[in-house]
Amino acid sequence: MPARLPYLAGITGAAEPVEWAAVVNIVVQDKVSFRFDPQLLRRPGTRLVLLVSPGKHRELRHRGHERAFDLIRVTEDFTPEAIAAFAREVAGRALSSCRLLCHEEYTSVPVAAARELLGIGGTTPAQTAGFVDKIRMKEIAGRRVRVPRHLRWDRSAHATAPEEYLRTIVDSLGLPVFAKPVGGCGSLGTARLDDPAHLAAWASSLPDGTDFEVDEFLEGTLYHVDSVVVGDEVLFTGVHRYLHPCHEYFSGKIVGTCSVPAGEPVHDRLVGFNERVLDAYGADRPDRSVTHLEVFERRDGELVFLEIAARAPGAMAPLVSEKRWGLNIELAHFRLQLGEVPDLPGEPRCSAGFVYFPRPAGVVGELSLPELASEHTVTRFVRPGERTRPSRDVSEAVAGVLLWNPDHQELLADLERLDSASPVQPVP
Repeated sequence: MPARLPYLAGITGAAEPVEWAAVVNIVVQDKVSFRFDPQLLRRPGTRLVLLVSPGKHRELRHRGHERAFDLIRVTEDFTPEAIAAFAREVAGRALSSCRLLCHEEYTSVPVAAARELLGIGGTTPAQTAGFVDKIRMKEIAGRRVRVPRHLRWDRSAHATAPEEYLRTIVDSLGLPVFAKPVGGCGSLGTARLDDPAHLAAWASSLPDGTDFEVDEFLEGTLYHVDSVVVGDEVLFTGVHRYLHPCHEYFSGKIVGTCSVPAGEPVHDRLVGFNERVLDAYGADRPDRSVTHLEVFERRDGELVFLEIAARAPGAMAPLVSEKRWGLNIELAHFRLQLGEVPDLPGEPRCSAGFVYFPRPAGVVGELSLPELASEHTVTRFVRPGERTRPSRDVSEAVAGVLLWNPDHQELLADLERLDSASPVQPVP
Protein backbone atom coordinates (compact mmCIF):
# COMPACT_ATOMS: atom_id res chain seq x y z
CA MET A 1 0.00 0.00 0.00
CA PRO A 2 1.25 3.54 -0.68
CA ALA A 3 2.36 5.49 2.34
CA ARG A 4 -0.12 7.88 3.88
CA LEU A 5 0.56 11.60 3.76
CA PRO A 6 0.37 12.92 7.33
CA TYR A 7 -2.09 15.71 8.01
CA LEU A 8 -0.41 19.08 7.56
CA ALA A 9 -1.45 21.98 9.78
CA GLY A 10 -2.77 24.92 7.83
CA ILE A 11 -3.85 22.83 4.87
CA THR A 12 -7.51 22.53 3.96
CA GLY A 13 -9.39 20.92 1.12
CA ALA A 14 -9.18 17.24 2.07
CA ALA A 15 -11.33 15.78 4.82
CA GLU A 16 -8.98 12.82 5.30
CA PRO A 17 -5.22 12.39 4.83
CA VAL A 18 -4.41 11.46 1.23
CA GLU A 19 -2.10 8.80 -0.18
CA TRP A 20 1.23 9.51 -1.79
CA ALA A 21 1.06 9.72 -5.57
CA ALA A 22 3.74 9.25 -8.19
CA VAL A 23 3.31 12.91 -9.18
CA VAL A 24 2.33 15.95 -7.15
CA ASN A 25 1.34 19.07 -9.10
CA ILE A 26 1.48 22.29 -7.06
CA VAL A 27 -0.28 25.42 -8.30
CA VAL A 28 1.08 28.68 -6.86
CA GLN A 29 -1.48 31.51 -6.93
CA ASP A 30 -1.09 34.92 -5.34
CA LYS A 31 -3.04 37.61 -7.21
CA VAL A 32 -4.61 36.26 -10.43
CA SER A 33 -7.92 34.37 -10.61
CA PHE A 34 -8.57 31.15 -12.50
CA ARG A 35 -10.33 31.81 -15.82
CA PHE A 36 -11.39 28.15 -16.04
CA ASP A 37 -12.57 25.42 -13.69
CA PRO A 38 -9.44 24.10 -11.91
CA GLN A 39 -11.03 20.63 -11.90
CA LEU A 40 -9.65 20.49 -15.45
CA LEU A 41 -6.13 20.25 -13.94
CA ARG A 42 -6.80 16.95 -12.20
CA ARG A 43 -5.03 13.87 -13.58
CA PRO A 44 -5.39 10.18 -12.62
CA GLY A 45 -2.81 9.02 -10.08
CA THR A 46 -1.72 12.61 -9.42
CA ARG A 47 -2.31 14.88 -6.44
CA LEU A 48 -3.28 18.47 -7.17
CA VAL A 49 -2.16 20.92 -4.47
CA LEU A 50 -2.65 24.68 -4.16
CA LEU A 51 -0.46 27.28 -2.44
CA VAL A 52 -2.66 30.36 -2.38
CA SER A 53 -3.03 33.85 -0.92
CA PRO A 54 -5.90 34.58 1.50
CA GLY A 55 -7.76 36.74 -1.03
CA LYS A 56 -7.63 34.17 -3.81
CA HIS A 57 -8.59 31.43 -1.36
CA ARG A 58 -11.75 33.34 -0.42
CA GLU A 59 -12.56 33.72 -4.11
CA LEU A 60 -11.93 30.01 -4.71
CA ARG A 61 -14.39 29.08 -1.97
CA HIS A 62 -16.96 31.59 -3.23
CA ARG A 63 -16.84 30.01 -6.69
CA GLY A 64 -17.10 26.48 -5.32
CA HIS A 65 -13.73 25.45 -6.74
CA GLU A 66 -12.00 24.53 -3.50
CA ARG A 67 -12.70 20.80 -3.90
CA ALA A 68 -10.69 20.68 -7.12
CA PHE A 69 -7.60 20.39 -4.91
CA ASP A 70 -6.49 17.56 -2.66
CA LEU A 71 -4.64 19.95 -0.38
CA ILE A 72 -4.62 23.72 0.01
CA ARG A 73 -2.32 25.92 2.04
CA VAL A 74 -3.15 29.58 2.54
CA THR A 75 -0.12 31.82 2.86
CA GLU A 76 1.22 35.31 2.28
CA ASP A 77 4.81 34.07 1.85
CA PHE A 78 5.65 33.50 -1.82
CA THR A 79 9.43 33.63 -1.54
CA PRO A 80 11.38 30.92 -3.41
CA GLU A 81 12.43 29.40 -0.09
CA ALA A 82 8.85 29.18 1.20
CA ILE A 83 7.58 27.68 -2.06
CA ALA A 84 10.41 25.13 -2.09
CA ALA A 85 9.81 24.19 1.56
CA PHE A 86 6.12 23.63 0.86
CA ALA A 87 6.95 21.44 -2.15
CA ARG A 88 9.29 19.30 -0.05
CA GLU A 89 6.62 19.00 2.64
CA VAL A 90 3.80 17.83 0.40
CA ALA A 91 5.74 15.89 -2.24
CA GLY A 92 8.06 13.95 0.05
CA ARG A 93 9.71 11.11 -1.83
CA ALA A 94 7.83 12.10 -5.01
CA LEU A 95 9.72 15.42 -5.11
CA SER A 96 11.77 14.51 -8.19
CA SER A 97 8.59 14.31 -10.29
CA CYS A 98 6.85 17.27 -8.60
CA ARG A 99 5.73 20.10 -10.86
CA LEU A 100 5.36 23.73 -9.80
CA LEU A 101 2.73 25.53 -11.88
CA CYS A 102 1.81 29.22 -12.02
CA HIS A 103 -0.15 31.57 -14.27
CA GLU A 104 0.87 35.05 -13.19
CA GLU A 105 3.88 37.32 -13.52
CA TYR A 106 3.87 38.03 -9.80
CA THR A 107 4.85 34.47 -8.90
CA SER A 108 6.70 33.37 -12.05
CA VAL A 109 10.08 34.59 -10.76
CA PRO A 110 9.93 33.00 -7.27
CA VAL A 111 8.43 29.79 -8.73
CA ALA A 112 11.28 29.52 -11.24
CA ALA A 113 13.80 30.11 -8.43
CA ALA A 114 12.07 27.47 -6.29
CA ARG A 115 12.37 24.95 -9.14
CA GLU A 116 16.10 25.67 -9.21
CA LEU A 117 16.37 25.20 -5.43
CA LEU A 118 14.54 21.86 -5.72
CA GLY A 119 16.37 20.68 -8.84
CA ILE A 120 13.11 19.95 -10.70
CA GLY A 121 12.09 20.64 -14.28
CA GLY A 122 10.18 23.60 -15.68
CA THR A 123 10.89 27.15 -16.77
CA THR A 124 14.17 28.40 -15.31
CA PRO A 125 15.00 31.80 -13.79
CA ALA A 126 17.05 32.67 -16.90
CA GLN A 127 14.08 31.88 -19.17
CA THR A 128 11.75 33.91 -16.96
CA ALA A 129 13.86 37.07 -16.66
CA GLY A 130 13.33 38.28 -20.21
CA PHE A 131 9.56 38.19 -19.81
CA VAL A 132 9.21 40.17 -16.58
CA ASP A 133 11.94 42.83 -16.81
CA LYS A 134 10.73 45.36 -19.37
CA ILE A 135 14.22 46.70 -20.04
CA ARG A 136 15.57 43.22 -20.66
CA MET A 137 12.68 42.28 -22.96
CA LYS A 138 13.33 45.39 -25.10
CA GLU A 139 17.00 44.46 -25.35
CA ILE A 140 16.04 41.00 -26.63
CA ALA A 141 13.15 41.97 -28.92
CA GLY A 142 15.18 44.90 -30.28
CA ARG A 143 17.42 42.40 -32.05
CA ARG A 144 14.63 41.77 -34.57
CA VAL A 145 11.92 44.44 -34.28
CA ARG A 146 11.44 48.13 -33.52
CA VAL A 147 11.15 48.88 -29.79
CA PRO A 148 10.37 52.22 -28.11
CA ARG A 149 13.18 54.57 -27.23
CA HIS A 150 13.56 54.16 -23.50
CA LEU A 151 15.70 54.81 -20.44
CA ARG A 152 15.92 53.04 -17.12
CA TRP A 153 15.18 55.57 -14.37
CA ASP A 154 18.41 56.48 -12.58
CA ARG A 155 17.57 57.51 -9.00
CA SER A 156 21.16 58.44 -8.25
CA ALA A 157 21.48 60.74 -11.27
CA HIS A 158 18.19 62.41 -10.40
CA ALA A 159 19.19 62.88 -6.77
CA THR A 160 22.56 64.39 -7.76
CA ALA A 161 21.39 66.81 -10.46
CA PRO A 162 17.59 66.59 -10.90
CA GLU A 163 17.08 69.39 -13.44
CA GLU A 164 19.97 68.25 -15.63
CA TYR A 165 18.82 64.63 -15.50
CA LEU A 166 15.24 65.49 -16.46
CA ARG A 167 16.51 67.59 -19.38
CA THR A 168 18.47 64.54 -20.54
CA ILE A 169 15.27 62.48 -20.56
CA VAL A 170 13.35 65.11 -22.54
CA ASP A 171 16.23 65.52 -25.01
CA SER A 172 16.41 61.74 -25.54
CA LEU A 173 12.71 60.84 -25.63
CA GLY A 174 10.79 64.04 -26.25
CA LEU A 175 7.43 64.78 -24.62
CA PRO A 176 5.09 63.32 -23.64
CA VAL A 177 6.80 60.26 -22.14
CA PHE A 178 5.32 57.16 -20.54
CA ALA A 179 6.67 55.95 -17.20
CA LYS A 180 6.07 52.50 -15.75
CA PRO A 181 7.61 49.98 -13.36
CA VAL A 182 10.24 47.72 -14.92
CA GLY A 183 8.35 44.75 -13.48
CA GLY A 184 4.64 44.14 -13.00
CA CYS A 185 1.55 44.15 -15.19
CA GLY A 186 -1.99 45.51 -15.43
CA SER A 187 -0.70 49.07 -16.03
CA LEU A 188 -0.23 49.40 -12.28
CA GLY A 189 1.97 52.39 -11.42
CA THR A 190 2.06 53.78 -14.97
CA ALA A 191 1.85 57.46 -15.88
CA ARG A 192 1.71 59.62 -18.99
CA LEU A 193 3.86 62.71 -18.41
CA ASP A 194 3.04 65.56 -20.78
CA ASP A 195 5.35 68.40 -19.82
CA PRO A 196 8.50 69.15 -17.75
CA ALA A 197 6.49 70.13 -14.67
CA HIS A 198 4.52 66.90 -14.78
CA LEU A 199 7.72 64.90 -15.21
CA ALA A 200 9.36 66.68 -12.26
CA ALA A 201 6.34 66.12 -10.03
CA TRP A 202 6.29 62.42 -10.93
CA ALA A 203 10.02 62.08 -10.25
CA SER A 204 9.71 63.64 -6.80
CA SER A 205 6.91 61.26 -5.77
CA LEU A 206 8.43 57.90 -6.75
CA PRO A 207 8.09 55.16 -4.11
CA ASP A 208 11.24 53.56 -2.79
CA GLY A 209 12.11 50.02 -3.79
CA THR A 210 10.57 50.02 -7.29
CA ASP A 211 12.57 50.27 -10.53
CA PHE A 212 11.04 52.41 -13.26
CA GLU A 213 11.63 53.07 -16.92
CA VAL A 214 10.68 56.05 -19.07
CA ASP A 215 9.66 55.41 -22.69
CA GLU A 216 8.77 57.48 -25.71
CA PHE A 217 5.00 57.88 -25.80
CA LEU A 218 3.39 55.76 -28.52
CA GLU A 219 0.08 56.63 -30.16
CA GLY A 220 -1.96 54.44 -32.44
CA THR A 221 -3.84 51.15 -32.13
CA LEU A 222 -2.77 48.59 -29.54
CA TYR A 223 -2.97 44.86 -30.30
CA HIS A 224 -2.17 41.70 -28.39
CA VAL A 225 -0.90 38.54 -30.04
CA ASP A 226 -1.17 35.34 -28.00
CA SER A 227 0.68 32.14 -28.87
CA VAL A 228 1.15 28.54 -27.80
CA VAL A 229 4.86 27.72 -28.03
CA VAL A 230 6.60 24.35 -27.67
CA GLY A 231 10.35 24.35 -28.24
CA ASP A 232 11.07 26.12 -31.52
CA GLU A 233 7.51 25.78 -32.80
CA VAL A 234 4.67 28.28 -32.54
CA LEU A 235 1.66 25.96 -32.54
CA PHE A 236 -1.09 28.57 -32.37
CA THR A 237 -1.40 32.35 -32.68
CA GLY A 238 -4.42 34.55 -31.99
CA VAL A 239 -4.58 38.27 -32.82
CA HIS A 240 -6.74 40.76 -30.88
CA ARG A 241 -7.27 44.51 -30.92
CA TYR A 242 -7.57 46.55 -27.73
CA LEU A 243 -10.48 48.97 -27.66
CA HIS A 244 -8.22 51.57 -26.00
CA PRO A 245 -4.63 51.53 -24.71
CA CYS A 246 -4.77 50.03 -21.23
CA HIS A 247 -3.56 53.14 -19.37
CA GLU A 248 -6.67 55.05 -20.50
CA TYR A 249 -8.71 52.84 -18.15
CA PHE A 250 -7.64 55.13 -15.32
CA SER A 251 -9.23 58.13 -17.02
CA GLY A 252 -12.58 56.33 -17.18
CA LYS A 253 -12.45 54.50 -20.52
CA ILE A 254 -13.33 50.82 -20.72
CA VAL A 255 -10.65 48.23 -21.29
CA GLY A 256 -11.29 45.32 -23.57
CA THR A 257 -10.28 43.47 -26.71
CA CYS A 258 -11.85 41.87 -29.74
CA SER A 259 -10.61 39.21 -32.13
CA VAL A 260 -9.08 40.32 -35.44
CA PRO A 261 -10.18 38.31 -38.50
CA ALA A 262 -7.45 36.73 -40.60
CA GLY A 263 -8.67 38.73 -43.59
CA GLU A 264 -7.59 42.07 -42.13
CA PRO A 265 -4.18 43.10 -43.58
CA VAL A 266 -2.77 43.87 -40.12
CA HIS A 267 -3.44 40.28 -38.98
CA ASP A 268 -0.65 38.65 -40.97
CA ARG A 269 1.71 41.54 -40.27
CA LEU A 270 1.22 41.01 -36.53
CA VAL A 271 1.67 37.25 -36.83
CA GLY A 272 4.99 37.83 -38.58
CA PHE A 273 6.03 40.44 -36.02
CA ASN A 274 5.24 37.98 -33.21
CA GLU A 275 7.37 35.28 -34.85
CA ARG A 276 10.32 37.67 -35.13
CA VAL A 277 10.05 38.58 -31.45
CA LEU A 278 9.95 34.93 -30.41
CA ASP A 279 12.89 34.15 -32.71
CA ALA A 280 14.85 36.95 -31.01
CA TYR A 281 14.45 35.14 -27.68
CA GLY A 282 15.77 31.82 -28.92
CA ALA A 283 16.90 29.74 -25.93
CA ASP A 284 16.02 32.64 -23.61
CA ARG A 285 12.33 31.70 -23.70
CA PRO A 286 10.51 28.87 -21.88
CA ASP A 287 10.47 25.51 -23.63
CA ARG A 288 6.71 25.16 -23.11
CA SER A 289 4.57 28.23 -22.57
CA VAL A 290 1.97 30.57 -23.92
CA THR A 291 3.09 34.10 -24.71
CA HIS A 292 1.23 37.41 -24.64
CA LEU A 293 2.72 40.12 -26.87
CA GLU A 294 1.50 43.73 -27.02
CA VAL A 295 2.22 45.75 -30.17
CA PHE A 296 1.34 49.29 -31.24
CA GLU A 297 0.44 50.07 -34.84
CA ARG A 298 1.29 53.73 -35.27
CA ARG A 299 -0.75 56.01 -37.50
CA ASP A 300 1.78 55.59 -40.32
CA GLY A 301 1.43 51.79 -40.12
CA GLU A 302 4.70 51.12 -38.30
CA LEU A 303 4.54 48.27 -35.77
CA VAL A 304 6.35 48.89 -32.47
CA PHE A 305 6.96 46.36 -29.71
CA LEU A 306 5.47 47.28 -26.34
CA GLU A 307 6.06 44.26 -24.09
CA ILE A 308 5.73 40.48 -23.90
CA ALA A 309 4.87 38.03 -21.11
CA ALA A 310 5.21 34.26 -20.80
CA ARG A 311 1.64 33.82 -19.54
CA ALA A 312 -1.93 34.10 -20.72
CA PRO A 313 -3.49 37.55 -21.23
CA GLY A 314 -5.44 39.02 -18.34
CA ALA A 315 -9.06 39.77 -17.48
CA MET A 316 -11.59 37.92 -19.71
CA ALA A 317 -9.20 37.48 -22.65
CA PRO A 318 -8.81 33.69 -22.06
CA LEU A 319 -12.61 33.43 -22.26
CA VAL A 320 -12.53 35.34 -25.56
CA SER A 321 -10.13 32.77 -27.02
CA GLU A 322 -12.34 29.99 -25.67
CA LYS A 323 -15.42 31.42 -27.43
CA ARG A 324 -13.56 32.14 -30.67
CA TRP A 325 -11.50 28.97 -31.02
CA GLY A 326 -12.57 26.62 -28.26
CA LEU A 327 -9.12 27.15 -26.71
CA ASN A 328 -8.90 28.67 -23.25
CA ILE A 329 -5.34 29.96 -23.51
CA GLU A 330 -4.85 30.08 -19.74
CA LEU A 331 -5.78 26.40 -19.45
CA ALA A 332 -3.42 25.75 -22.37
CA HIS A 333 -0.63 27.42 -20.36
CA PHE A 334 -1.20 25.04 -17.46
CA ARG A 335 -1.36 22.01 -19.77
CA LEU A 336 2.00 22.97 -21.26
CA GLN A 337 3.50 23.14 -17.76
CA LEU A 338 2.07 19.65 -17.14
CA GLY A 339 4.05 18.38 -20.12
CA GLU A 340 0.99 18.11 -22.35
CA VAL A 341 0.17 19.65 -25.71
CA PRO A 342 -3.26 21.31 -25.70
CA ASP A 343 -5.79 20.46 -28.38
CA LEU A 344 -5.17 23.00 -31.11
CA PRO A 345 -8.14 24.72 -32.76
CA GLY A 346 -9.04 24.74 -36.42
CA GLU A 347 -11.14 27.49 -37.98
CA PRO A 348 -12.57 30.17 -35.67
CA ARG A 349 -16.10 29.52 -34.42
CA CYS A 350 -17.10 33.18 -34.19
CA SER A 351 -15.82 36.65 -33.40
CA ALA A 352 -15.50 37.45 -29.70
CA GLY A 353 -14.52 40.22 -27.33
CA PHE A 354 -14.89 41.53 -23.79
CA VAL A 355 -15.03 44.80 -21.90
CA TYR A 356 -14.29 45.76 -18.30
CA PHE A 357 -15.90 48.84 -16.77
CA PRO A 358 -13.67 50.78 -14.34
CA ARG A 359 -14.74 51.22 -10.74
CA PRO A 360 -16.15 54.64 -9.89
CA ALA A 361 -15.44 56.61 -6.74
CA GLY A 362 -18.38 56.31 -4.38
CA VAL A 363 -21.24 53.91 -3.79
CA VAL A 364 -21.93 51.73 -6.84
CA GLY A 365 -25.41 51.80 -8.32
CA GLU A 366 -27.26 49.37 -10.56
CA LEU A 367 -25.81 48.16 -13.86
CA SER A 368 -27.64 49.33 -16.99
CA LEU A 369 -26.38 48.01 -20.33
CA PRO A 370 -27.47 49.04 -23.83
CA GLU A 371 -29.31 46.49 -25.96
CA LEU A 372 -26.81 44.13 -27.61
CA ALA A 373 -27.21 42.01 -30.74
CA SER A 374 -24.40 39.62 -29.74
CA GLU A 375 -24.75 36.76 -27.32
CA HIS A 376 -23.15 37.81 -24.09
CA THR A 377 -22.68 37.19 -20.39
CA VAL A 378 -22.36 39.82 -17.69
CA THR A 379 -20.24 39.37 -14.57
CA ARG A 380 -20.51 41.80 -11.65
CA PHE A 381 -17.44 42.11 -9.46
CA VAL A 382 -18.95 44.75 -7.15
CA ARG A 383 -22.48 44.56 -5.76
CA PRO A 384 -24.85 47.55 -5.87
CA GLY A 385 -24.47 49.57 -2.68
CA GLU A 386 -20.76 48.81 -2.24
CA ARG A 387 -18.39 51.74 -1.88
CA THR A 388 -15.40 51.72 -4.22
CA ARG A 389 -12.41 53.87 -5.08
CA PRO A 390 -11.27 54.44 -8.69
CA SER A 391 -9.53 51.46 -10.30
CA ARG A 392 -5.76 51.37 -9.81
CA ASP A 393 -5.08 48.57 -12.31
CA VAL A 394 -7.07 46.92 -15.07
CA SER A 395 -8.00 43.95 -12.87
CA GLU A 396 -10.13 46.24 -10.69
CA ALA A 397 -13.44 46.36 -12.54
CA VAL A 398 -16.98 46.90 -11.40
CA ALA A 399 -18.36 44.58 -14.12
CA GLY A 400 -17.33 42.72 -17.25
CA VAL A 401 -19.16 41.70 -20.41
CA LEU A 402 -18.10 38.78 -22.63
CA LEU A 403 -19.56 38.89 -26.16
CA TRP A 404 -19.52 36.55 -29.16
CA ASN A 405 -21.17 36.69 -32.57
CA PRO A 406 -20.71 34.94 -35.96
CA ASP A 407 -21.09 38.38 -37.55
CA HIS A 408 -17.91 40.37 -36.87
CA GLN A 409 -19.46 43.71 -37.78
CA GLU A 410 -22.35 43.17 -35.36
CA LEU A 411 -19.82 42.39 -32.62
CA LEU A 412 -17.92 45.60 -33.37
CA ALA A 413 -21.15 47.60 -33.27
CA ASP A 414 -21.96 46.14 -29.84
CA LEU A 415 -18.50 47.00 -28.55
CA GLU A 416 -19.01 50.58 -29.73
CA ARG A 417 -22.32 50.70 -27.86
CA LEU A 418 -20.61 49.55 -24.69
CA ASP A 419 -17.76 52.01 -25.24
CA SER A 420 -20.12 54.96 -25.49
CA ALA A 421 -22.39 53.83 -22.63
CA SER A 422 -22.12 54.78 -18.97
CA PRO A 423 -23.64 51.66 -17.45
CA VAL A 424 -22.29 51.98 -13.94
CA GLN A 425 -23.09 55.16 -12.03
CA PRO A 426 -22.07 55.90 -8.46
CA VAL A 427 -24.87 56.73 -6.07
CA PRO A 428 -24.56 60.34 -4.74
